[in-house]
Amino acid sequence: MFEILSVSTIIVLLFLLAGAPITALSFLNKRANYPISWITFLAISIVIGFGISGFSIASAYGFLGINNYFLIMICLCAISWSLLFLFRKEIKKPYKDKNTLSFILPPIFLSLFFVRSQWDPNMEPIIRSGPGPDVSQNLMAAQIAQELGNTWTSASNNLINTLNVGNLGQAAVDIFRIPSFKELAGYDYLVFGGRWGLTVFYNQLIRLIGPQAIMWEIGVILFTSLVSLSLVFFACSKLVTKSNAISCGISLSLTSNVSLLYQYYNGGISQIFGMIGISGILLTLILINESDAFIKNRLQKLGIYLLATGSWIGSAITYVDATFIIILLLLVLMVITIFTARQLCAKIFNYLILPGFIAMLLMPNFVYSILASLGYRSDAASGTGTTSGSWKTPSQLMGIFNVFSITNESQSKFTFYLSIMISALIVIFVASRLLKDRKQLLVANLGQSSVIVIAIGLILSMYSGNRSDYIYNKVTNYVAPFLVFSVLILISLGFKGKVRNSIAKAMLVLVPITTIGSSLLFENKFYKSTDTVIIPNLYSNLITNAALQEYLKSNNYLQPYRAAYSFSGILGAEYWITKAPNDMKLDSRVANELRIFCFIGDQNCIPKTEKITNPELEKFGIVEYKSSLSTSDFQKLSVQERYNYNFDSIGMSRSEIPSKFMGGNPYIN
Repeated sequence: MFEILSVSTIIVLLFLLAGAPITALSFLNKRANYPISWITFLAISIVIGFGISGFSIASAYGFLGINNYFLIMICLCAISWSLLFLFRKEIKKPYKDKNTLSFILPPIFLSLFFVRSQWDPNMEPIIRSGPGPDVSQNLMAAQIAQELGNTWTSASNNLINTLNVGNLGQAAVDIFRIPSFKELAGYDYLVFGGRWGLTVFYNQLIRLIGPQAIMWEIGVILFTSLVSLSLVFFACSKLVTKSNAISCGISLSLTSNVSLLYQYYNGGISQIFGMIGISGILLTLILINESDAFIKNRLQKLGIYLLATGSWIGSAITYVDATFIIILLLLVLMVITIFTARQLCAKIFNYLILPGFIAMLLMPNFVYSILASLGYRSDAASGTGTTSGSWKTPSQLMGIFNVFSITNESQSKFTFYLSIMISALIVIFVASRLLKDRKQLLVANLGQSSVIVIAIGLILSMYSGNRSDYIYNKVTNYVAPFLVFSVLILISLGFKGKVRNSIAKAMLVLVPITTIGSSLLFENKFYKSTDTVIIPNLYSNLITNAALQEYLKSNNYLQPYRAAYSFSGILGAEYWITKAPNDMKLDSRVANELRIFCFIGDQNCIPKTEKITNPELEKFGIVEYKSSLSTSDFQKLSVQERYNYNFDSIGMSRSEIPSKFMGGNPYIN
């Protein structure tokens, strides 16, 4: 617990320290017409600092070398703080909001509650995740990032050489033939996935703190993200409503979205981290909309440009797929706005869209990496992801009602039809405000744009290659904050400065209670579920044991096809050569012994071959068995024979393998 909270606090402070001088110079200058509160100052500083971190990552991994990230970050901070010191007499303090601190604490304490799943009863850090493989892939990519190449270019060349192919396009097709599934995760996320923001960032934290820090990543990133989002969403709401209570309710509603938590625990680590940048885009929209004074003042105008640029950089370099979704949202917003408020449409283009192009110019190698793999990513988009068990309504994906669980379960008809009714009411309500609330036209337009983008996501999912709800869930998760914010802001307008509208008051209380209740129910179920994967703190000692790490790396392994074994690569057994799609190129591993890897006590792993005694390894609950085939003999088997041999050797019953996992690339099969 102490480790997770300490590192999270340091990261938030790092973003604050990086962004505070720029925020102060632009928004707190004595010549500025419109003062900002301390909560708005913190929110803008975090987002700008997050963007500076993203720029440092783009510069390091794009050109100067991955291990130069902190050096670049320190240099940029030194320059900005020097400028602040030079012009310190021109800066005034942000104004204090009465009782704001009391109202910002509930979202932060709720964030702390959500993170409790990442430590054991002794307060020691553990890994607790859903059964999907994406969590372990995030962690493995962070572990191995600097070993794959100092920059994106060197990593790409190393991948091409490893697979012995002629170009990056063919490497994308053959990537699943890499014998190390840890290397596969790293190349997938860094070369093709564009997930530099978290992967490089946490890799450098591991380099700074030590290899045991990988055990903390899920908790650290969750708490860092939720605290940052709490502050930014609170600031957005306060700028519009001027009410601490309403801002607290909106912040609670947005950060306790059960759909977001479900996605996070099943692999969406980069996604929620990148939402810090997305929240900055919402904050930029609010600043544009709320006061012409910001735009009239040259320094504050520059501040909005820098905020928007930092938001785009932070979002894109952390999880570019979400950025594409937000681009679509803004395009729809501009199309709607051009018919209702052309001047507002021009402001959005000038102060939000143009900074997006500036962000692209500031990280050219990252942009090139995305363009270079765009064709592959487009083909893979329809084949990746799995269904969550049942199709959810938009209101459920906004956090209203908990229909999420670790296992696939169907929802009741009552819940489903009630959710459809709520979703319909949301659409009707937002559409009606387009005609009534001219003062908050941007908010009404934003809500309507969100509904349209969610509908597009639904259609794409229904006609995707595997017809799963993956794309729909993904789109809705990133658009939900904009829709929930718009709906609650429009409801709050019923107050008109006083509590006059009892229905609006009830809704502003009911929505946060419903979303928090749903998230608490899910969190409790997740915390107690037997379907979750738990990696105890004991394994920290294995991860830091250099001799055992080298030993595990020297062997090839057969393993059960169970969720827990997706984490064996983090522990050191990265050459699981029967992992789907099971047609790995093994020429470089022929001389390495083939063994069976089991967790002690796992009833799914009961080999008949001789046990290999290794007391040092067994202390960590791991046991090895001999394989009846050598790696050379195994290499000669067909894909189906490899699967059958793995099942038979482990002692598991054979099961039918989906065709997409019978060799090749499952994303495009």
